[in-house]
Order: sequence, then C-alpha cells, then structure tokens
Amino acid sequence: MAPVYMAAFSNKFVEESSKKPRPVKTTGTKRLVPNNILTAIRKDKELNDIFKDIVIREGGVPRSEKKEKSEKGKKSQE
Repeated sequence: MAPVYMAAFSNKFVEESSKKPRPVKTTGTKRLVPNNILTAIRKDKELNDIFKDIVIREGGVPRSEKKEKSEKGKKSQE
C-alpha cells in the first residue's frame, strides 16, 4: 500500500509544482528556490495538509500575496 501512496503523492506534487510557477514569475528570477516551493505548498490546501510537519531547508517564510503585490508596486515605481 505504501508504494501506491508514494507514487500518487509524487505524481500530485510534481503536477502541482509545475502548475504554480507564479512565485518565480513575480520575483523575476529564472530559478526555483526552496522558498518558492514552500510558498506553493502553503498555498495549496492538500499539499499543506501533507507537509504540515515538514521543514524545507532554507525555505524561510512563505511569501504572502500582499508582500508580492507591494514588491511589484515598488518595482513599477522605480
């Protein structure tokens, strides 16, 4: 049963992480860093439930939508 669960989980994780490259687009970088992965996990209800007790090394604090918008506004003002 465990191999079936792990296969389903890894399939879901890859599918969700490939759908959500938004943090990378908003920061203007071409790399996916641990903080981007953590932010995507925390924004998805199912992944957040699975990863609630997991620590992602160098993940930091998940970016909030307000912070992303305020940074975007600062860039456009410059």
